[in-house]
Amino acid sequence: MTKTYYQNMYVELYHGDCMEIMPGMDVMFNVCLTDPPYGLKKDSKNGRGKLKNRVFNAGKIETWDFAPSSDCFDLIFKKSSKQIIWGGNYFNLPPCRCFVVWDKCQPWDNFSKCEYAWTSYDAPAKLFKFDTRSFKKAHPTQKPLPLIQYCLDTLCEREDTIVDPFAGSGTTGIACMKRGKKCVLIEKDEAYCELAATLLSQEILPLFETGDDK
Repeated sequence: MTKTYYQNMYVELYHGDCMEIMPGMDVMFNVCLTDPPYGLKKDSKNGRGKLKNRVFNAGKIETWDFAPSSDCFDLIFKKSSKQIIWGGNYFNLPPCRCFVVWDKCQPWDNFSKCEYAWTSYDAPAKLFKFDTRSFKKAHPTQKPLPLIQYCLDTLCEREDTIVDPFAGSGTTGIACMKRGKKCVLIEKDEAYCELAATLLSQEILPLFETGDDK
């Protein structure tokens, strides 16, 4: 199995492709909570279109917004009992009852007013309001920490183990730390692995928080 890139008492972070790392994990996770690339074909100069290419140190430009394959989703379903997948409306997933909507409190009509998460839960649909302008992003498509904490508080059990195969800057891991949950993060881009490790190491590890800060 791939060596951990970073580890603390709650979180294990791996650098690499989830399709290569997850099959070697001899564990069944309770929940996959993730925000994969949506694979949008868009040339806009705003929003995700503006962020589709990333310039690396060597000067190479690489497009990162490729949607996961059907095999990747098959693997996610194989390795986790339940799933919360942001951007689920862009993927070929079954109908769901308990979808989650993030109301971004966005005042401008040329930006998305909300985002959608597909879940495998049999429960009423959820709505979470959080102003997208109220936090700074460390990753181009980063979800706000209170939103991920809301998903954990509303849908997950205290003892659930979490996996995020598209970890980005590690927000899922930070949310799990604050809720006293075990979490495995996988991120393909080493620059974001390094950022996630830095952010995770800066967090004060709590004893089990109750969710009062959600």
